[in-house]
Amino acid sequence: MGGGKGSNGNSNSQVANPNASGAKSSDVAAAAASGGGAPAAGSMKAPGRDDTISRESFESNPAAYFKDLRK
Repeated sequence: MGGGKGSNGNSNSQVANPNASGAKSSDVAAAAASGGGAPAAGSMKAPGRDDTISRESFESNPAAYFKDLRK
């Protein structure tokens, strides 16, 4: 089958995103929350559930979240 190193078109070079404005996705979600459907600022989609949870509580102890998820 031929083809040398890198023949699949993948590369490890990093390209800057020209649309990046430094805004975090949570900021974008907060801006979109007024239209409904998007989680409020400080919340996130719950892993393994169809719900939203507090980002702060999840990030402070993710192991406890997953332990409680399996009860």
